[in-house]
Formats: sequence, structure tokens, C-alpha cells
Amino acid sequence: MPRTSWKLLLATVAVSLGLAGCGSKAADTSGEVVATYNGGKVNQGEFQKQINIRKLFDPEFKEEQQNKKEFLEDYVLYGKVMVDKAKEANIKVEQNQVGPILNQYKGMITQIAYGGDNNRFQEQMKKLNLKDEDLKSWVEASIYAEEYQKQKMTPPDDLLKKFYEDNRGAFANATVHHILTKTREEAMQVKERLANGEDFAKVAKEVSIDPSAKENGGKMEGPLSRYVDPFRDAAMKLEINKISDPVQTEFGYHILKVEKRGEPEPFDKVKEEVSQLYFAKNQQTIEKDWNAHVEEMKKNADIKITLPTESK
Repeated sequence: MPRTSWKLLLATVAVSLGLAGCGSKAADTSGEVVATYNGGKVNQGEFQKQINIRKLFDPEFKEEQQNKKEFLEDYVLYGKVMVDKAKEANIKVEQNQVGPILNQYKGMITQIAYGGDNNRFQEQMKKLNLKDEDLKSWVEASIYAEEYQKQKMTPPDDLLKKFYEDNRGAFANATVHHILTKTREEAMQVKERLANGEDFAKVAKEVSIDPSAKENGGKMEGPLSRYVDPFRDAAMKLEINKISDPVQTEFGYHILKVEKRGEPEPFDKVKEEVSQLYFAKNQQTIEKDWNAHVEEMKKNADIKITLPTESK
């Protein structure tokens, strides 16, 4: 079964509602200072603009003191400090990147928060005194932060090349047939039927709980690196056209047959797949290192929140 792409993790920064923009549009410097950090400050006007963007994307957001404080801390860290770090790292955001992503966000939020009614979305933008330019700045900052996170979490080429050499078999293209069942007992029954000469595709269409089996008879083609560990490891080692014992994964129990398995693709051709598999095998360590980096960045930023206390 295919693995979930590691890029989904990177998307958590881009879609975080706490991440807002200090993009190409100049920040609103009106009102008193509500936050300071090493490198700059945030005024009330700028902060209120970000609050309004948050309320556009999350109409249930309540402007309570604690909510505003947490939101402001996140905004300074991700929308200010991290964006500055991205620019220091020579990360560039082209304006032709921003428009398509903005449209994607607007479409998603319109569906989720406004029942697919674009008129309601546009009315809310007017009510909150927001323009597309405000949202473009938000998206621009999102891209900066996402690209910075990707840069920090992506291993260097020399490490990836070593990982590739240690796992060359995973980067071969193969034709693999599989039947997925809920239990080991069911998988053993499938193996027995196949051992007795029944057609693999026919059995797959009949009993496999993988929805795609109804269409493809359990046949899958492509690089072995795209599959989860136990499945991939079995497909790498199994003799050609031999029926496997049950292989357990998070999806259930698989019976495999490898029809053909090619030679590993060159590193330069499969570098993206190498990176994805490296991440899958080292995800906890990579995430731990990233979280430690964010904490260090936060500490060095010396963020101070100076929101006025609300009167009771």
C-alpha cells in the first residue's frame, strides 16, 4: 500500500491559522506596540489585520485575551521571525506562486466555513475590511515558512546518497500483485486458494478489501519505495512469481506475488523518492530536531507580548 507523502507534514505550517503575513505589503504601523522581538515589533493595526484574517478563515475564533495572546505569539514566531530566517537563508518567493495558492485556500475555506457560498465569503471579507492584497501577504509568508521548514528538514545530498546506497533495492520499479484481508486467517485461506491454482486477479477482485482491487485485480506498478515498510521489504526479497506468506501492515494482511522487479533507478532520477523514504524511516528524529530548532529560534527571538489588559 502506498505511503503518505512526507510533504503533508510540511503543509501543517502553511495551513496553520496562526501563520500570517509579513509579505510584500507594508505592515500597518498604526496604534500602540503590542509585541516586540529581536528584529522588530508589531503594532495594534498590524495585529488587528491578522486577527481579521484569522476570523475570515475561522469564523468561530473568539477575541478573548488568552486567545489573542497565543495567536500573537504564533504570529510573531511564524509570520515574522521565521519569515526573516527564510529570507536570511536566501529563500525566494515568486509572485506567480502566490495567486494559485491563494485561490486554493479561498476555495477550501469557502467550502469549510461558508458552505461553499462565495458570496458569504466575500461579504465577510468586506465586513472585516480585508482585501485580496492582505490575503496575498498571508500566503506569501506561509510559503516562506513552509520553504524554510523544508530546507531545515531536508537532509544534505551526501547523506541521501549514502541512504540510497544502503537501500538500493527500494528504488527499483516492480510489478506487484497483492490481496489485502482483515485477518491473518483470511490471508492464509487466500494463499491456499492461490496454491491450488486459482487465478490471482479473480481472487483479488472477490476478496481483497483494497478498493482498487475491483478494478486492477490487485496489480500495482511503480517504485517499491512508495509502499509501507513491511510491504516494501517483502516485495524486495520475494522470489519472482512466488506467493508470499501473510505480510502484516497498518492496513491489514497482504498476500503478495512479484511479477517482475527491475534494477534500481539512478540516484539523480529518484532523489525525491529517496528523500521521502529517508523521512519516513527517520520521521521522529527529524521532527524532534525541527521542534528543537523552533524552540531555539523562539528563545533567541525574545518575544515580548504587550497587549493591553482588557477591562472587566
